[in-house]
Amino acid sequence: MKKGLSILMLLVLCSCAANTPDASPEPSPSPPPEGFPFEAYGQVMYVCAPVKPVLDNLPEPRDRFESPSCAFEGLDITYFYPGFELTTYPENGEEHILSVVLTDDSVSTPGGVFIGGTVSNMEKAYGTDYTQKGGQYTYTAGKGSLVFTFRDDVIIGIVFAYVAGG
Repeated sequence: MKKGLSILMLLVLCSCAANTPDASPEPSPSPPPEGFPFEAYGQVMYVCAPVKPVLDNLPEPRDRFESPSCAFEGLDITYFYPGFELTTYPENGEEHILSVVLTDDSVSTPGGVFIGGTVSNMEKAYGTDYTQKGGQYTYTAGKGSLVFTFRDDVIIGIVFAYVAGG
């Protein structure tokens, strides 16, 4: 009788456990990153992505600047690092990457393009599917753009940026 009662209790417990909702459901997967990646200090960054995991693994910035956001409620924050500036925007209580601006030739895009490069370098790395307006060549993917600014066929600016409505 004891053995029968034990088996019955085991069956009841098992059936209850099978119907109990999982207390810790698997988190829904994050959408795949959009746009163009930028990498520095072993951290890959995409526009619109939450910045906290990136900032947690970057060294302390040289400086930081906050200003009221023109497009979002809250503050835009720019973090200054050697070779690039990382600007964020507020959304749903957390910071997201708005742009990465390369500031000198000490860093490059993952395609190996750097300030001082040429149109040929850019096209070899990213192809010819860009729009051109004046001295700017813009590649767009999802919510991100990669903008190269030229003067006399030499790259003088590189920006990874959020594309509103992208």
